[in-house]
Amino acid sequence: MSKHWRGAWQHVWVIGGSTGIGAETVEQLARQNIAVTVSARSVEALQDLEARFDSVTALPLDVTDEAACRDAVAHFETLPDLVIYMAAVYAPMGLKNYDAEKARWMMTVNYAGVCNILDPLMPAMCAAGRGHIALVASISGYFGLPMAAGYSPTKAALHNLAESLKPELEKQGVAMSVVNPGFVRTRLTDKNKFQMPQILEVDDAVGRMLTGLARRKYEVIFPFPFAAIIKSLRIWPRSWVFRYTRTLTK
Repeated sequence: MSKHWRGAWQHVWVIGGSTGIGAETVEQLARQNIAVTVSARSVEALQDLEARFDSVTALPLDVTDEAACRDAVAHFETLPDLVIYMAAVYAPMGLKNYDAEKARWMMTVNYAGVCNILDPLMPAMCAAGRGHIALVASISGYFGLPMAAGYSPTKAALHNLAESLKPELEKQGVAMSVVNPGFVRTRLTDKNKFQMPQILEVDDAVGRMLTGLARRKYEVIFPFPFAAIIKSLRIWPRSWVFRYTRTLTK
């Protein structure tokens, strides 16, 4: 995919950039000599990225630590043009293996971590009158899919959060986007024991995401048509929807 986003930003902060989609995002940006600050809990992985690219700066961060998130935002003398939150954890979960502790763990990282970042970040961006916040959710946030009983609710929460904040942020000159990928081949999706329709390679997924964000789209969703089908489930009659999703449990 061509780099339609080349030159769109001078400085990007990638939160959750040590592996998978996050690490690939850092690499694609750094190859274009864009300054990247990358955060995650894994100090070793961050140091590796920092050593490989002159334009990458490591900023270790545990997003579940509210005070650490405030300190991380305060670290910047000038805020990044774009902040991408993609820190996430995932465990397949359905009826037979439902686990409250794992469900809380996913909500803590995938949703509460976003809240910890937004609390100091939004006032700072609004005071500057500029900036762009992108939350990486998932197409599973549109509808509760089988084996995603712990994960889907965390992504649905991000959808609602972004929808609530976007109008007010826009008035202050700050853009808000939600990225909704389908299945992407990473160590997280390697846990799935079912067929994943239209699964994308990670470099392809990141290229699509960055292209959409460069256009400042609110909703960046891919790949079609699978993503469109899942999104449309929200408006189908409930009897049709559950007839369809029952087939996914086989």
